Amino acid sequence: MQEGNNTEANVLYVDDLQTNLILFQATFEKDYNIILADSPQKALEILREQEIQVLVTDQRMPEMTG
Repeated sequence: MQEGNNTEANVLYVDDLQTNLILFQATFEKDYNIILADSPQKALEILREQEIQVLVTDQRMPEMTG
C-alpha cells in the first residue's frame, strides 16, 4: 500500500498487478490522493481505516473479484 501527498479526494485503487498500480498512481497522483492496495483483503482494511471518496477495482483477482 502506498499513499500520495495531495489533499484532494482519496482514491483507492485495487489491482493484483504491480504494473497497473504504478501506472494508475503515475497518471492520477497530481490531482488526487492515490491509495494503492494489491489485494482485496488489503482494500477492505483500508476502507475500514480511512475515508475513501472513490474506489476503482480490478474485476479479476485471484482471491476474490472486484
